Amino acid sequence: MAENVTGGQSVFFVDDELIERLMRGDAAPKTVKPQRAASSTALARAVELASTGRLDDAVHELETAVGRGEQLIENYTGLGHLYFEKQAWTKAAESYSKVTELEPRRGTAHYNLGLCRERQGQYEDAAKPLRDGQYPSTRGAGRRSLEKAYVY
Repeated sequence: MAENVTGGQSVFFVDDELIERLMRGDAAPKTVKPQRAASSTALARAVELASTGRLDDAVHELETAVGRGEQLIENYTGLGHLYFEKQAWTKAAESYSKVTELEPRRGTAHYNLGLCRERQGQYEDAAKPLRDGQYPSTRGAGRRSLEKAYVY
């Protein structure tokens, strides 16, 4: 996500591929790609709150948005990231699971859901998408966690 300040307002841009690359531990690409504005003002506000360490307030911002019907994939993904940061594995898993329901082909959500399941000791559930080829290419510590789940 990048921030652009225009007319006193912050506008956040989302780069799904960059987020996926960062989650996998890959280096950022050297080429600049077109950006799209975040479709959720609640997500933009939550990012601001989280960047100042106010994770509970950021979670509340996104939960409120979802509660009033803003059930955007970005909001659920943001909730998943925040809950993961707070090590609230069950809540993070619920958020990523919602993303996979809304957009089944989103590999990063399956990957993150698998990491949550691994942290919960649910190795069979964590490994199923890995066996089924639903995860994006992974490397580093996250890959080792999922491989450990796969072994179980």
